[in-house]
Amino acid sequence: MGLRTRRMLTRGVLVAASVLSTWAWGAVPGPVQMVLQMGHAPAVRQQLDAVRGADGGYTYRWTTHGPGCCDSSGELTMARDLGLHLMFTLGNDTSGPKEYRATFSVPVPEDVRPPAQIVGRLSGTVSGPGRDPLLTSVDRSPIFTAMLNGVPVATLFSPPYVLTGAGTLVLPDRSFGGRNAYPGNGPAQRTAGLRLRFQLGAGGTVRFVTRWQVVPPPFPVAVLLVGVALLCLLVLVRQSRQSRQNRRGLAVRPASADRLR
Repeated sequence: MGLRTRRMLTRGVLVAASVLSTWAWGAVPGPVQMVLQMGHAPAVRQQLDAVRGADGGYTYRWTTHGPGCCDSSGELTMARDLGLHLMFTLGNDTSGPKEYRATFSVPVPEDVRPPAQIVGRLSGTVSGPGRDPLLTSVDRSPIFTAMLNGVPVATLFSPPYVLTGAGTLVLPDRSFGGRNAYPGNGPAQRTAGLRLRFQLGAGGTVRFVTRWQVVPPPFPVAVLLVGVALLCLLVLVRQSRQSRQNRRGLAVRPASADRLR
C-alpha cells in the first residue's frame, strides 16, 4: 500500500470519529410537549418548537400568562450529546396557596433504544412573603419525577415535604438517576420527561434548575465504527513498520555487494 492508501485510511479514521461524535442528533429534534395546570382548572398545553443554537444544540422557550392557570417562563436547552438543561420559573399571584403541575416530554432520537439511563442534578430557589408554607408536596406525590420512555425512573423531594420561611430560600442541590429496561417501538416510548407537582404559597415564586443527561445503551453501529477505526489504525501501524523494514533492507544491500567485491 502506498501513500494514497494511507491517506484513504486516515480519512476513514476521521470519518468514523466524526460519526461517533455526532450520532446523537442526526436531524432536528421534534417539539417538546409542555403541560401546566393549577388546581382543578383546565390544563394549558403548549407545543414548543426547537430553535437551533450556534453550538449545534437546540433551545425551547416559553412564556405563559393564562387566566385560570399560572405565570410561567423558562427555557429548555438540548445539547448534541443528549444533555438537557431546564430553567423553569412559576409564580402564584393569587391570594392563597395553590397546587401546580408541570410536565415536559422531550423527544429522544430513534437511535436511543431501551434500556437507557437518565442522570442529573436539581436545584432551585423559592421566594415569598412567608404567610403560608412556601413549598409543599401534594398528597403522596414527590415534587420532582424524572421519566424515561414514559416510565418514572427517579424522584426527589418525596412526601411529606414542607419548606417554610420568608424571603428567598434555596432548595438543596440533589442528584437523581434511573434506568428503564422496558422495550418500546413507538414515539411515546422514546421520550425523556420531567414532572413537577407541588403547592406554592400565596405570592410565592419558585425556580427549578436541572441538568440531566440521557445515556443510551451500547449501539451496534457505534461499536462497528470503533472497530473500523481500530482496524484502520492497525493497518497504518503495520504499513509504517513495513516501510521502515524496506528502508533498512535497501541500506544493507550495497554493503553486502562491497564485501563480495
